[in-house]
Amino acid sequence: MDKVRKIILMICMVMITCMMIQATEKLVGEGLIINPKRTEQPPKIDGKLDDPAWQGAPTVSDPFITNSPVYGEVLAQKTEVWVTYDYDNIYFAFYCYDTEPGKIKTSVSRRDSIFHDDWVAVELDTMGNRQLLY
Repeated sequence: MDKVRKIILMICMVMITCMMIQATEKLVGEGLIINPKRTEQPPKIDGKLDDPAWQGAPTVSDPFITNSPVYGEVLAQKTEVWVTYDYDNIYFAFYCYDTEPGKIKTSVSRRDSIFHDDWVAVELDTMGNRQLLY
């Protein structure tokens, strides 16, 4: 009987320790605050990042996570994001590095049928609660 209690106690201690470790892990992006610089002229959408609107815009290159095929893994390739805004819009620019660009998957498809391709998304957590994203 004492052996059973010791085993149960040991299992409980391990489980509590694991829960405490998980509770203290920092979430990706936690505490990250971006203060975009306002631009007077909207950026030219041409795939180039030499536009004056991007000059001085904050760059985010902290670890980003995957959504598919496995949610939550840190990206293997570096990605940089610039953010700026004007009176009417918020603008995001992405530079996605890839050591094997020939393997980038893309296809022509209907709207919302892109999830088998390589893609980026912007999710704005305006409430800061990690539950409501726009």
